Amino acid sequence: MILGISFNRSKNDLSRLADIENRPLSADDLQNSIIPVGELVNLGGDIHHIFPKQYLVDNGFDKHEYNQVANYAYLDTPLNIKIGKKAPKEYLNEALNAIKDAQETSFKAIKSEAEFYQNLEDNCIPAEILEMDCSNYQAFLEARRTKMTALIKDYYYSL
Repeated sequence: MILGISFNRSKNDLSRLADIENRPLSADDLQNSIIPVGELVNLGGDIHHIFPKQYLVDNGFDKHEYNQVANYAYLDTPLNIKIGKKAPKEYLNEALNAIKDAQETSFKAIKSEAEFYQNLEDNCIPAEILEMDCSNYQAFLEARRTKMTALIKDYYYSL
């Protein structure tokens, strides 16, 4: 998905990295950005700011505010560059629209709107992010921290 995280893919399942063109996200960009987290680390994936760093800087946020763990996700470099300084509601809606448009094609990674939302949930990202801009950044951080805490707690008690 857009966050470049897949927990169910093998090394043999790696797709080519998305190209870097100045155009809206496409289904191909999304398909080719699904890379297992371990492979992203090995391939030199980027730490992506879910609310992009430059987007927050341009809207008056400082380093202490944008460099928050709850604002991080691993993402392959080409897709991270393509997202640039777009608001989450912009780039994630582009992704969702690409998925909707590609449902009847050979799109392999995220095949449906349900899978898109499940990917957000799996990555502790509140679905409300599709409507968020910089004015919602603090609410996003609080919501994601709550989801991350619950995930860690559930994992801990499952040991």
